[in-house]
Amino acid sequence: MNKQIRVVRIDPCKPPELVAVPDTLQGLQEAIGGHIEIVPCGAEHFKHCVLVIDEEGKIKGLESNPYASKLFGSAIDCIVGPALLCGTDVFGDITDLPRGMLRRWSLNEDV
Repeated sequence: MNKQIRVVRIDPCKPPELVAVPDTLQGLQEAIGGHIEIVPCGAEHFKHCVLVIDEEGKIKGLESNPYASKLFGSAIDCIVGPALLCGTDVFGDITDLPRGMLRRWSLNEDV
């Protein structure tokens, strides 16, 4: 059985939710609905986190995601479609969202 990672799924026009996704490229692609792109979070208190998004979301015409765009922190560009807020380790690999971040989101850690 593949390891699962705990992340926050941010869909356009829906409240963010804690989900568990397989810790594999295929698992992340299935969760996003396409090829993944990893973008750093520009917001200061999310500095150890990344967003996993659909690399072709704009080409596909996916809906704008204002909350994920705010985390991305760019006034020039925006995120479209679903996004996964993930943690990263010292090597830059995707991991569970840090426990402190889970508490900040007031989400149940028992996923």
